[in-house]
Amino acid sequence: MEDNTLSYTDSFSESGFVFAPFDAREKAVLFPLSKAEFLTGRISVKTISLKEKEFFVDEVSKNYHIKLVEKAIDNIIDTDLKKVVISRKEKIQLVSFDILEMYQKLLENYKNAFVYVWYHPKVGL
Repeated sequence: MEDNTLSYTDSFSESGFVFAPFDAREKAVLFPLSKAEFLTGRISVKTISLKEKEFFVDEVSKNYHIKLVEKAIDNIIDTDLKKVVISRKEKIQLVSFDILEMYQKLLENYKNAFVYVWYHPKVGL
């Protein structure tokens, strides 16, 4: 961003990148095309060298997520919902952080997803 102004949209008529929450009552963040720097590039997944994956199961988080999925299934059965997206946020402490390595891991683990990284002075990375 050219400055640290945090922009929002409710009309979705502007040009830029929008982060719209699942809850329509919350504001959608807008990175206006005219004020943002967009960097794009191609990274071949074949060139990514990943270390062995470590996966730790936190039983409390796992049980919470299972209950969340069960609640979503109950809501689907009891209402006329057409789509449900279940998501959660995990905060982890990193000893060291290499943005390119992290991005490459995301590309490898989510091959069919739109993988992106963004930064805003008021929000962070």
